[in-house]
Amino acid sequence: MRWLFVTALMWFGVCVALGDDMDDLFGSNSGIDPKKVDAAVKRAAQWLLSKQNANGSWTVSGKGQLQEIESHYPGGVTALMLYALLKTGISPKDPRIVKGFEFCRGAPDLRLSGDVLRPGVAPQSGQGFTSARTYSVSCMILALAAKYQPRVGSKKPRHLIKKLMTSAEKQLRLGFQKADPRDKQFFSELVEWLIKTQQTNIWRYPGPAQDGNWEDASNTQYAMLALYTAWRLGYRIPQTVWEKVVQWFLKNQDKDGPKVKWFPVPGADIPIKELKKLEKKSLSEFRRMLRKMGTGDLTPERVKKLRTSVVIDDPYKKFGPEKTEMRARGWGYVRRGGAPKFPSFEHTCGSMTTSGIAALMICKTVLEGSPIWRKYKKRVEQAIRDGVAWLAHNFTVSSNPNKGGYHFYYLYGMERAGVLTLTRLFGKHDWYKEGAEFLLARQQPDGSWREMGDSPLVATAFAILFLKKATAPVVRIPRDVATGAGMFGNKKK
Repeated sequence: MRWLFVTALMWFGVCVALGDDMDDLFGSNSGIDPKKVDAAVKRAAQWLLSKQNANGSWTVSGKGQLQEIESHYPGGVTALMLYALLKTGISPKDPRIVKGFEFCRGAPDLRLSGDVLRPGVAPQSGQGFTSARTYSVSCMILALAAKYQPRVGSKKPRHLIKKLMTSAEKQLRLGFQKADPRDKQFFSELVEWLIKTQQTNIWRYPGPAQDGNWEDASNTQYAMLALYTAWRLGYRIPQTVWEKVVQWFLKNQDKDGPKVKWFPVPGADIPIKELKKLEKKSLSEFRRMLRKMGTGDLTPERVKKLRTSVVIDDPYKKFGPEKTEMRARGWGYVRRGGAPKFPSFEHTCGSMTTSGIAALMICKTVLEGSPIWRKYKKRVEQAIRDGVAWLAHNFTVSSNPNKGGYHFYYLYGMERAGVLTLTRLFGKHDWYKEGAEFLLARQQPDGSWREMGDSPLVATAFAILFLKKATAPVVRIPRDVATGAGMFGNKKK
């Protein structure tokens, strides 16, 4: 059966590799006006830059609970600002960006020397605990990788198309190969620190907080995103790192939940190997159509024709049984039964459910095809489906469901869950459309976003990362394949 892709050339996460120029050429996702998004992001970037300190850092201040916590992460906050700003398209050679990276090298929460905190193990006499923090190290890894992400140097169609013809993963690796040796060394040290500080299964600050736990799903989602980035750049991460994460999230997901009407979750439903074949075939079809039509004058009319001419087979016919049962099962902040004095820490909520989805999707991507994967395949894929089902069943963009606070943190988590699983529709909800509309309507006149208890700096960075779809997708495939529209739901052609 052959299917028509209504918007065949808009790849999920294409801006990760190519920037806004591709939006100009091929349109935007979800019916959101890309000009409005670009304008909002530009104003947000200017506001963030206006808040940079003379020493290159960004400092969180304020009396809110989250602001007080974030103030202890000068390097981590600065790395997050750098990551968000680089995703807006600002040049890594901009003096303000250069100064920010220099600050991070000496930041106390990015100091990698010292003992590694583990349960029951005290530091050696005369030595202090390591100053580095999981959040900070993870954000620094993301910022360093973004510093060398490929950028389009020309708006000429043939140059844009040449970029598009190169796989996203290859582009990322080629970009990082040109990295400053000093940055490569720092990156390697940060990755090694994350591997070394993994606890029994996942990560904490490191060290326990007031609840006594040595592991939590929040630190872990940033550690996993950082290690996934390193893995995509060619760094070797021991398989045991991923397997331990799988074990924790399988064990600590809700055991049951309400039934949810089936909807496609391509990242869970279809093998990564097959998705990569689909990516390759899509690119091949695109090349064929370009040769047929020519690239001399890509007018809007010709682009539209090209976008509606690429056809490939339906992967769900082979891999996606539509009767797969889905139940809304999510995750909490710490292990079940692990915080009797802080029961809310164990409650399932939106932000921690996005963490579980992202972590397991990353593990599937890395482990698929290995002997280890056969042991976990069915359970992991069902856990991902059910996690996304929880987001659909409890869908909202106006708050962090089942949890007070951490609203913009949740929205950025939703972006990761949607992009990594290649899912545009959470049930009936177009998560990007609804989230973008919410953010665009609530941006402050000065370009920032503000939420009660949250730092405006951090909230604004998370808003940028959501709007820019900053997470690198598992594969770059036509948007409608990745969304539940078109091939996964539209009428047959």
